[in-house]
Amino acid sequence: MSESLMPKEVLDFTLRWEGGYANVKDDPGGATNMGITQNTYNTWRKKKELPLQTVKLLTHEEAAEIYAVLYWIPSHADRVPWPMSVAVFDAGVNCGTLTAIKFLQRAAGVSDDGIWGPKTAEAVAALDPKAGALKVCEQRILYYDRIIQRNPKLEKFRKGWLNRVDALKKVIG
Repeated sequence: MSESLMPKEVLDFTLRWEGGYANVKDDPGGATNMGITQNTYNTWRKKKELPLQTVKLLTHEEAAEIYAVLYWIPSHADRVPWPMSVAVFDAGVNCGTLTAIKFLQRAAGVSDDGIWGPKTAEAVAALDPKAGALKVCEQRILYYDRIIQRNPKLEKFRKGWLNRVDALKKVIG
């Protein structure tokens, strides 16, 4: 599998925000490269029967494959039109795929259980793609506020998170 599973502009948007290698104090994800945590990279390499190595050595091709298989498909971004696809995928990367599905379910006005079933699919299909994408963005902002309330140390990430959502809104149009 490769990044061809998802539109290049979707991956490019997320990678622009995820950047290169980082190991920021208080970041619950720990060491990351291109937004992929060391733990996710270890799991991926074990599944591929490859020796473990530092996430610093993650290649663009590996990152694209990890994003396609662990985020694009599980968030069901592959089942929604542009620009909802980029909004859901990027939310899945930044907030978790289950949470991204819940954002989309709230946007569609159905029960937010995080399970993609026929009711969710039908409700999402009825959404205007641009309006749905913007509603997903609104849900992200509320999510960030809730996690900062629970863990005030994360306040230092708020400006960056909001800048990312603002940039996403510009892509949405």
